[in-house]
Amino acid sequence: MNAYQDQRVRGRFSRTGGVAAIVAAFAIAGCDGLLDVDNPNNVLQQDIEEPAAASAVVNGALARTTIAAGQMVRWLTLASDEFGWSGSHNHAQEINQGSWRDPANSGVNDGFNTASVARWMSDEAVELMEAFEAEGILPHWQDLADAHLYAAISRLLIGDGFEDFVFSDRIETAPPIGEESMPQVYDEAVTHLQRMREVAQQQGDSERVRQAAAFQARALWSKELWAKFQPRGSQPADPLVNSAEAVAAAQEFLALSGGADWRYDFEFSAGSQSNSFASYALERREIAPSNVYVHHDASGRAVESVHFEDPIDGIVDPALNRIIMEFVEGGQFAPQPMVSAREMHLIVAEAALAQGDSDTFREHINAVRAFEGLSPYDGQIPELDMLKHTRKVNLYLMGRRLHDHYRFGTQSPFWLHNSSAVTRPGSLFPIGEEERQSNCFLLGTC
Repeated sequence: MNAYQDQRVRGRFSRTGGVAAIVAAFAIAGCDGLLDVDNPNNVLQQDIEEPAAASAVVNGALARTTIAAGQMVRWLTLASDEFGWSGSHNHAQEINQGSWRDPANSGVNDGFNTASVARWMSDEAVELMEAFEAEGILPHWQDLADAHLYAAISRLLIGDGFEDFVFSDRIETAPPIGEESMPQVYDEAVTHLQRMREVAQQQGDSERVRQAAAFQARALWSKELWAKFQPRGSQPADPLVNSAEAVAAAQEFLALSGGADWRYDFEFSAGSQSNSFASYALERREIAPSNVYVHHDASGRAVESVHFEDPIDGIVDPALNRIIMEFVEGGQFAPQPMVSAREMHLIVAEAALAQGDSDTFREHINAVRAFEGLSPYDGQIPELDMLKHTRKVNLYLMGRRLHDHYRFGTQSPFWLHNSSAVTRPGSLFPIGEEERQSNCFLLGTC
């Protein structure tokens, strides 16, 4: 097992089995006799407001957030050159060809719905855990920290994937927040991560502290990137993200990690749930890693080998090869990477490049290359090209590539010339059709 694998951290369904555990617990408690015919699947609000259900509620938030991550990363990946359409799902083909402005596209609609549920469920977990903490009846402090983490991740998925969003509460319908207010989802993510960090620091949990730092760097970096696409419709004149706050959080993470390779994954198993992204790609075969990066077998739908090379050593890039083969070999339970030490190095390297600091740029690019035993970068290719390549291979499958297409002025070979991806750079997903047909603010009937 290499250092990379040793340092992997996963979001797990740990102390209970999630929402199902709540159902089971209260089903058992409610069966007083053989003639008791209450539906055991009915879980009342007051049931989950009991401290005994705390871990189940938080694991439910984790479950919904992993589902949303599988959906959102799937479609963002397919929208880029990382994956290609290989099946019969027409809506997947539309997304792969650069057209995702139709709210009725099932990928767009499902992505919106799952992200909405994840956001609501994680917020519910936060509210309950904070209440238990205030009353001194929280059974596990880890539940409080993790609830804030999942609330932050759900917001990162929303901010990275949508141009507008709705934050309703059960049957209490809310209006769209408007594109101009979308940066607030990153601010809210940072607030949740600061609270997570506070709880973890109080308990001396260094691992959760560095998780908070890594995701905070991601949120701050993404907020700065968002501003570069306002208004949407053109490539930004200055594509490099140079956020002092993001760099500070990334450097804090790197100091806490002591130079180790590290990655936070969502983990899947037969005992919890499958990765919907991996199932869709590897079992249904509707999409597959694209021929930009891999050779396919005779069917054209399965990976035979990776061919994309490192520009300095001239070998198949080992980081990309490992990521793709891990995905393929993991099948429906392949992990979903969310953030990594490599991304922290890249955040610092990009800011250094924007400031003309070549020494710091090389230091952090070479830290990433050293994880794979690659030759150091020392000006063999232009610095911007080195940044683009290092992001391209080390952040594969993490939903970052589409934004890099836009800001660096590259196009997926699958995009059609009249698609929104080409004609309106910066285009992300709209509010889904089901929300549009049920939200009175969108229908104009409130």
